[in-house]
Amino acid sequence: MKIVVLALGLFLVSSTAQAQWLHQSEDDAFENKTQHISMTMSGMYALGYVCQGNKSRFVYITPEKYSAELSQTMLVLNPKLLVRVDDADVVKLDVFSEEANNKTKLVTDDEGSVSLAKAVAVAKKRVSVAIEIGGQLFHKTNFGVTGSKEALNKALDGCKAQKSN
Repeated sequence: MKIVVLALGLFLVSSTAQAQWLHQSEDDAFENKTQHISMTMSGMYALGYVCQGNKSRFVYITPEKYSAELSQTMLVLNPKLLVRVDDADVVKLDVFSEEANNKTKLVTDDEGSVSLAKAVAVAKKRVSVAIEIGGQLFHKTNFGVTGSKEALNKALDGCKAQKSN
């Protein structure tokens, strides 16, 4: 839910010409850990990095209406989140789908999330994202990188500190 609220806030303050990365952290009273969220928007799409302790993931929210049938179909088809930072090679991450305010949210728990977050933090031009299902690309979007270094480094540093505790 926090991700959706942050995405809605970004939507109100961002434009498609220049997306702004934002960071938010929130303490978890039950696990004594802080969840860090760094997120940006482009049009009706949102991309975020979420970490808490040693768990990290990327989240991609699309405008596509969520349904249980879509989620089951995607699970069978083994979708991938494709991410290209600037002009670097494409990174492919395994994803599963969830509901986010009646929209489709794709989530990865891939170990590549931390290294990808570090690459996005130093991006100069853009972060391009798409979903690959059955060899076809869907929901291709470009995100700006303004503020990505500060927002992502706060999350990476915050979660790194939790790992050492």
